[in-house]
Amino acid sequence: NACAGTPNVHLTSLNPHLDVEGFPTIFANEITDYGFNSGYSGVSSFGFGGANARADVFATAKRGARATGSLDWNRVDYVTVTCPIDGGPMHYTDGKCVPGATSKAYKHEPYHADAIRGEDEAYDVNSSLYAGRYHLAPRNADMLADAAPKDPIYIVGSWDCFREAYLMDPEDGNRWNFVVTLGDARCERFQLRVNNSPVEALYPFLKDGSMQTRCAGPDDGGEGHYWLVDGRDSEVPTGTAYCITLVWSTPPRVSWEQIREGVPSWAKHCRHSYAVLGSWTGGVFEALRDVSADDDENTWEAALRIGNSGSEWFRFVRDGDPEQLIYPSTNSCSEDVPVRGPDNMCNEKCWHIFGKVGEAVTLRLQIIDAHITLTVLSNSMGNRVMNSVEGPHRHGYYVAASFTGWSFEPMELDPATSSTFRYRNSLGSSGEEFFYVAADNDPGLSFFPEAEAAYPGDSIVAGPDAAADGRVFHVFGLRPGAEFEIRFDRNARDRRKIVDVRWLTDRVDSDSLQQAMYSYLLAGHCPVGGSQGRPRMAVV
Repeated sequence: NACAGTPNVHLTSLNPHLDVEGFPTIFANEITDYGFNSGYSGVSSFGFGGANARADVFATAKRGARATGSLDWNRVDYVTVTCPIDGGPMHYTDGKCVPGATSKAYKHEPYHADAIRGEDEAYDVNSSLYAGRYHLAPRNADMLADAAPKDPIYIVGSWDCFREAYLMDPEDGNRWNFVVTLGDARCERFQLRVNNSPVEALYPFLKDGSMQTRCAGPDDGGEGHYWLVDGRDSEVPTGTAYCITLVWSTPPRVSWEQIREGVPSWAKHCRHSYAVLGSWTGGVFEALRDVSADDDENTWEAALRIGNSGSEWFRFVRDGDPEQLIYPSTNSCSEDVPVRGPDNMCNEKCWHIFGKVGEAVTLRLQIIDAHITLTVLSNSMGNRVMNSVEGPHRHGYYVAASFTGWSFEPMELDPATSSTFRYRNSLGSSGEEFFYVAADNDPGLSFFPEAEAAYPGDSIVAGPDAAADGRVFHVFGLRPGAEFEIRFDRNARDRRKIVDVRWLTDRVDSDSLQQAMYSYLLAGHCPVGGSQGRPRMAVV
C-alpha cells in the first residue's frame, strides 16, 4: 500500500542459468519504488500436480512518499462515461448529457440521477439522443436550456488556411447557415466562433468531428478541435459546395449537406499552400515554390542537395498544419508505394532518397482533384513518380490476429458501401480468437477496444494509435470451425460498431453444447471458448 516492491528474503545472488535478458523484471533485494502512485501486486502458485493459480491486486498508495489523498465526493459534480454516438460525457447511471462547465445547466454540486427510462430501454446513449419513453422524465430539462447567442456567429476554416473569419447567415434566431466548397484534397475543416472570439468557440468534442459529434462551447477549449467535411470516400469532385448549418438546441447541432447552387464568389480564389519537412529543414516547415501553369496546375516544387550522409528524408504538409501531412504508405521512395494524406495518420513515415554528396534533387508535388503526384528528379535515382489512391482505398486496412500468427492480412472493401472493409475466418480448436485492425500494415495505427479483450461491438473503438497491452478484440463460441466476418467502418455512427463481427454460421449447436457441458460436469475442464489463454501482448 506504499507503491513499493518488497525485497526477496535471503536473496544474495541469481542463478546464472536464468535467462532474463530483455525481460522487464527486477529481482529486488531491497525495498524498490514503483515510480507511480498506484500499481499491481500479485502472486503465482504452481502445484506439484500441474495446477496453477494467480492472484493480482490493484490499489493506490495509502502511505509513504507516494500516498494519494482521499477523494471528497461532495466536491465531485458528475461521474461520467463517454457516449458512443457523439463522443461527449454522460452520467454513468441515468445517461444524462453532461453540459459544458460554462452552461447554466451545469450543476456545481454532486449530481444525482433524476430520470428512469422505460423498463426495456438501455442507458448506453446520452439523454439528448435518447428518443424512448421514460418512467420518470428528467426534471426542469427545458428550463435549464441555454439561450442562443445574441452576438453574430462567424466561421473559420481550412479553405483559406484559417486566415479570415466569415459571418454566418442567421435564419430564424436559432439557426445559421454558411456555404463552403471543397478544395484540392476534397476535405476541409472548420470551427465556429461567437462574435469572432477564439475564447467563445463552438467546436466538436472530438478532433475531426463528424455531424454526429457533440458541439461544445462557446468557450476557450476549441484549440485543435475542428469539424471535418470529407468527400474523399464518396469521391465527390473538388469544388463541390456544402451548406453548413448550426441549430441552437441543447446541445447545439452542426450539420452539412451538399448543394448545387449558391457557391460564394470568394471560394473561387481560395488556395491551399504546401510545405516540406525534411532532414535538411531543421525541423521546420519550408514553403514549396508555386510553379503552377495553365497546362500544369496546382504544382509545387522544392530544391535540395544531398548532405554528407548521402541520404535525406522528407514529407509534406498542407497549410502548415501537422494534422494534414502527405507521406508514403511505407518508408520508401519506390514508385509502387502509394502516397497518403493529407491527414493525421502519418506516424513518422517519410520518403528516403539517396545520392552523391552535394547532388541536386528536385521534388515536385501536384494535387488535382485529390489525386497527388510526387516526382523526384535526381541523377542518382533518375526520375521517380509516386501517386495516391483515391476513394475508400486511400488507406488499406489489415487484420492481425491469433489465427494469423499476429501477421497482417488484408481486408476487402464491401462493394455495397464506400467505407466498410471486411475479413472472413473461422474459430480454431480452442473456440476463441483475438484480433485488432490496423491501417497500412502499421501497428502504430491500430484500432482496438477501450476495454481489454472486449467482444466486437461492445466497447468504444479507440485509434488510430498504438494498442496498449491486452487491447484486442475477443471472439468466441462453443463450436470450433464456426465462420465469422470482421467488419470495419471508420464512419460508423456508433463508435462501438467501428469494428464489429457477423457470424456466418452458428457458433453453437446441440453437439457443441452437449460436449461443453460434458467436459464441464464430468472432466472438470473449462468449456471451449472460456477465458483461458488470453494474450497479454498482441501487437507485434
